[in-house]
Amino acid sequence: MSWFGKLALLLILLSLLGPIEAEAIETAPPLSDREVIERLTKVETKIDANTAAITQLQTDMQTQFQQLRQDINARFAELTQFMLGIIGAFVAIVAATIGFALWDRRTMIRPFDGREAFG
Repeated sequence: MSWFGKLALLLILLSLLGPIEAEAIETAPPLSDREVIERLTKVETKIDANTAAITQLQTDMQTQFQQLRQDINARFAELTQFMLGIIGAFVAIVAATIGFALWDRRTMIRPFDGREAFG
């Protein structure tokens, strides 16, 4: 049997096994008004509990965000102070280098200045 024949046989078998009806829905027994009210009351108490939990969670998150903001501000202040220290040290080194260069040039020129040579 060729592959075409096998494919045709498979299609015929699949068409014979096609849709099969089955009962998938089971009907529930009717509920009394009292049972409906009791179930709704349970649902409402669960909703109230969840609402309280969500409110508490929001409050906790706001507190954590405030603490995080304070921590970031403190670290930023520390970083700012550190950067100012580095800039101050750099300015001091540059000023000292320029001062030393000026002092060195002045002391080197003095022997050639005629005032000290002839006293």
